[in-house]
Order: sequence, then C-alpha cells, then structure tokens
Amino acid sequence: MRPAESINFAFFFFLSLAPWVLSLSRERCFRGAALGVTGIALTATGQLATHFIAPPTANVIRDWLPAALIVLAYRQAGLSAARTNVGVQAGLLRFDEALLQSLGRLPKRANHYLSIYLEFAYLFCYPMVPLGVSVLYLLGMRSYADHFWTVVLPPTYICYATLTFLQLMPPWMAKPDERHSVRKNPLRTFNFWIVNHLSIRTDTFPSAHVAASFATAVALFAVAPRTGIAFFCLAVSIAIASVVQRYHYAVDALLGVTVVVVTCLLQTPMVAVWNFLHRWFPCAH
Repeated sequence: MRPAESINFAFFFFLSLAPWVLSLSRERCFRGAALGVTGIALTATGQLATHFIAPPTANVIRDWLPAALIVLAYRQAGLSAARTNVGVQAGLLRFDEALLQSLGRLPKRANHYLSIYLEFAYLFCYPMVPLGVSVLYLLGMRSYADHFWTVVLPPTYICYATLTFLQLMPPWMAKPDERHSVRKNPLRTFNFWIVNHLSIRTDTFPSAHVAASFATAVALFAVAPRTGIAFFCLAVSIAIASVVQRYHYAVDALLGVTVVVVTCLLQTPMVAVWNFLHRWFPCAH
C-alpha cells in the first residue's frame, strides 16, 4: 500500500464518522457515509488494480486517482459544515478591512489590470494539483508521484477536516458588498460561476486552495527545482488573489501556508516510521 493510499483511507473514514459525531441530520450522515464508502472503495480499487491490470497501467491509475479523490473529499467535508461561527467571522472581516485599506489608494487603471491578473491566477487553484502530476509525467519523473501525493494530501485534508468544528462563510458571502468592491471582468464572472455552482459555498479555514497550491510547489521543488520555483510564484499569486479578490480571509491564506510548512517538517520522521514498518512487516505492503 502506498502512503498516499493510507492517507486517503484514514481521511475518508474520519469524515464518514464526523456528521454522526456532530449529530447532524440523517440525510447528511448517510450522504457523508456514502461518499466515504465510495472514497475508500476507489482507493482500494486502485490498490487492487495491480493484481488484475498490467503494472504500467495500474500504476498510472494509482498515480492519478488521488486527484479525483481530493474532489470527493471536498464534497464530503462540506457535509460537516452546519453552523457559521459569526464571532470568528466578524473578527476576520475586521482584520481584512484594515489590511486592505491601503489597496484603495492604487490608481483605477492599476486596480483594473491587477484584478484581471489576480482572477487569472486564482483560476489556477483548480487545476494546480493535477498540473503538478502532469509535470512529473512530462519530465519523466512519474516514479515520484506517490511522494507528490504524500506532500499534497495531508495539508489539503487538514484544511478540509477543520470544517468539522469551525464553519465560516467566505468573505464574498459574509459581506456581500465586498463581492462588488472588486472591478468586474470576464475572468471574475467565470470564477464566481465556479464558486456559486461547483463549490460547497463554505470557507475552508485554513484555505485548502492555498495549502494545495503551495504543497504542489514544494513537492515539485524537491525533484525539479526550476519547475518548483515557477509553481511557487503561481502559488503566491493564488494566495494574494484569494484575499484581495475576497474569496478567502487573509488569515485563511496565511494558515494555509503554515499548514504546508508544518506538515512538511513532520513528513521526514513519519516517512522514516513508514519505511521501518514496511521493512519489518512486509506483509503490510
């Protein structure tokens, strides 16, 4: 079993129990359990594929399957969001208001072009992770795919898991006038179509978009430094866009980066333990 597959098993199991522990509606509990069973079944299918499909094809499936499971986990995590913490939300809005006041001094033309760039950058938060896997394939480094996922999945899932005890509306929903405080352009219209129709309409705190973007950059930097730097620059733009364009709170973005740093620092000893277990208990592989 790959480390990334173990992470997926654990997370889907955790989120399957969360709605029941939180005493949410039966509908949410059963939907959460159904998504959890689906995630666990797909993970197991990817692992068992090596016994029924030629190794090259089976490995490709295992390399790419987590990209789909991240989306499934996101939908499952959204079922745990039930009650907004109004106090925390108000504090975050006040902090952002003070932080963003200085941007109002920019010339209108500069604001217009900055807004277009930031909307374009934020649009990349959706394909950022699968792009990372694609780069590994293009560089002939597909053997690092599991390492990639062990870097990306933990911080992303931690951000999802916080929905079980802290629920917030994103800034554009918490304070609707903030949605119209940013100049409108086609890219912004498209991004808002996505958040209105495809998102869970709940703020992930810390920001999963920021965490996944930075984790992708870190994972690539470890094996392809130049590519990693390019992805890091894009991740910074995504983080700035998430705050300035009011998709996330400033603290969201900062904590998203922090989660990546912490999980990366903890990864080395955890990998050492994993390798020890697989060395002495080969049957667990």
